[in-house]
Amino acid sequence: MFYKKALMLLIASIFPASAMAADDIQQAKVQDYCGKISSIIVQAAAEYNHQLSNAVKPDDAKISVIQKVKDSEDYLQASPAVKAEMDKAVNNSTNNVEYEKMMEEQDKIHERYVGMHAWTWAYHNATPFMAWCNYNHISG
Repeated sequence: MFYKKALMLLIASIFPASAMAADDIQQAKVQDYCGKISSIIVQAAAEYNHQLSNAVKPDDAKISVIQKVKDSEDYLQASPAVKAEMDKAVNNSTNNVEYEKMMEEQDKIHERYVGMHAWTWAYHNATPFMAWCNYNHISG
């Protein structure tokens, strides 16, 4: 079940719908900005997965990942609303309880490849941010 949802999210992120911006140039700018910012969330979630896979304690991994995001230039330059949504996405991606649930689902489908866990977890947490970002930056 989780695998199917993750696959659907991945497919949806590959073929984004139009953001209904005022023109194609503005729409392209919005999608580029949101894609660039969301890559930080993808990296954070994947990094969290890799740290846990290397026996780092969940709380230590969370602190490390959150600090990397907060130190990034894109985060520092983001508006307060974007920062708040990024914080929410990164907090979700460092939620060990939800992460363990995802791992159980991955085990049920016999997916043992750590890299696949990282991608699944990363897109599971970045896709809602992408949707929010594109929707809320329609007018500039």
